[in-house]
Amino acid sequence: DTIDERRRHGRRISDLPSGASVTLPRMARRDDVVWWPTVEEALSRLTVRDLQARATAIATKVPSRKPQLVAMLAEQLEGERLHALWERLGELERAAIAEVVHSPDCWFDAARFRAKYGNDPDWGERDRWSSWVSASPLQLFLYDRVIPDDLLARLQEFVPRPLEAALESLDERP
Repeated sequence: DTIDERRRHGRRISDLPSGASVTLPRMARRDDVVWWPTVEEALSRLTVRDLQARATAIATKVPSRKPQLVAMLAEQLEGERLHALWERLGELERAAIAEVVHSPDCWFDAARFRAKYGNDPDWGERDRWSSWVSASPLQLFLYDRVIPDDLLARLQEFVPRPLEAALESLDERP
């Protein structure tokens, strides 16, 4: 399946009118999901503060200007750096990415993930005003619950399929 064939719901950010603002509700439905064509476009929609939180997850020296932050973070998601970043992820974070990469809908469903794995992946730490204090490297892969198209294509080359969902059953009633 191509990326476009798998995304039957939602809109690409590039399909919106120029200058249009995109705000997703906290509990967005599938048809409210926005697809990002490139990592750079997804990153450029974030605030400098959010970009800096993501950058501190992978580097000690972080640029203060938005164009340099976007370039630095996008560079980390290519070639060998992408593979190195993948290796740094924990088991649940890898599972979250695998679920998106290999799902028919190509978006992260938190409730389905929690039901299947029994926990949430590490997203990082928020302050009392819900701003990111520190971000997990997972936030470099997912933007508004989706992986940008160019990154998704690169990840499809090496990310293994996630575990199949399974229920434990008993031979006899307790």
